[in-house]
Amino acid sequence: MTVQEETMFHPSPLVSGEIKGKPQKTFAPGVIQRLTLQQPLDVAIARTTVRKLADEVGYSLIDQVRLSTAIFEIADKIVTYAGQGEIVIYWRENAGRKGLQFVCNDQGLRAAKLTHILQVGCQDSGDKANFLSLSRIVDEYQFTQDPKYGNCITISIWLE
Repeated sequence: MTVQEETMFHPSPLVSGEIKGKPQKTFAPGVIQRLTLQQPLDVAIARTTVRKLADEVGYSLIDQVRLSTAIFEIADKIVTYAGQGEIVIYWRENAGRKGLQFVCNDQGLRAAKLTHILQVGCQDSGDKANFLSLSRIVDEYQFTQDPKYGNCITISIWLE
């Protein structure tokens, strides 16, 4: 083996997604957990909770990072601009696919500014200053706004 071959970068199978986490828990379809967002500490708790849950159900390390990053960004915007909100975590099984789904709601408080920030973030317009592009890190997302209930972002990353 030459020196050049020894120093070549070989990505870890764990990081590349070739090795999936080992499922430790299984769930029936439906609500798994609710996370209340009222203060900055709740944002950190949400990120940690999502990362741990993703590991427990068998997501790869990369998917764990994708999920926890998306939840962190959404939760941070909810606390910062709306003041409070909630994340409801679901286990979904659909057409042979299964995985976690997150419904993030700002509960309609101070929604005008948050609506703009989330809509900018959900468009792939190249404006990454306010919010990271969800379409690049999650499999599915949907943004809805209801004058009575506020803004809602639903995201999913399916287990492969």
